[in-house]
This record gives sequence, C-alpha cells and structure tokens, in this order.
Amino acid sequence: MFVGIADFTLRARRFHDVGISNWLVLVSLIPILGPIIVLLVTVAPSRADLRWPINQSEM
Repeated sequence: MFVGIADFTLRARRFHDVGISNWLVLVSLIPILGPIIVLLVTVAPSRADLRWPINQSEM
C-alpha cells in the first residue's frame, strides 16, 4: 500500500514537470490505457520554465 502511494505521488510530480495536469494521474489507473500514458509522459521532455530553482540553496 505504501509503495502504491509513493508511486502515485511520483507520477503526479512527473506529470507536473512535463506540464500536464496532475488530475491525469487518475487516468493512469485505467488498466490498459494507463501504463501507456505513463510511459509517454515518462519519456516526454520536461518544461524549461520550472517553478522552483534547480539549486535549492538559491531560495
């Protein structure tokens, strides 16, 4: 159960990095379509305009 929660939050973070709504993480729960969507989001490039700085000491 804890691994599932961690996996869900990591997916949400990756979707956010790509610029896709975090609500689409729920689509990843669909049995056949979900893993395909997660694979496509995983290989997608991240956005260049990140909200947070790369170096956390810059905050």
